[in-house]
Amino acid sequence: MERMIKEYPLNSRSLMVKRMEFSKSSSEAIYGSKQWRNKPADTTRKNVYYTVKGNDLFVICTKWPEKNLIIDGVKQYGKVSLLGGKVPVKSKISGGKLNISTPAINPGNMPCENAWVFKVEQFK
Repeated sequence: MERMIKEYPLNSRSLMVKRMEFSKSSSEAIYGSKQWRNKPADTTRKNVYYTVKGNDLFVICTKWPEKNLIIDGVKQYGKVSLLGGKVPVKSKISGGKLNISTPAINPGNMPCENAWVFKVEQFK
């Protein structure tokens, strides 16, 4: 793989590496998943996308959320995690909405630079 990357021009290599970082940490949110049909109608949050696979919901953020993520339409869930990250993610259901507290991340614990994926396990 490394040899293949070296054959591309420098600017293309950088893009490929970034894509591979995202793919490595977040592939389960993309491959084999479908768009969440019941996604919130909230159009004020740009850069947030939803996919589902089995009983899991994936919240894909192409920009790090500066505020908590509040997701309407989740009645129950098991746990929330940041894919590729080792930081704990706090969450709760309040008023029929899932509230995900975005954890503090820094270059040392950031799973990727391009997009971040929160996995909501066993959601209903």
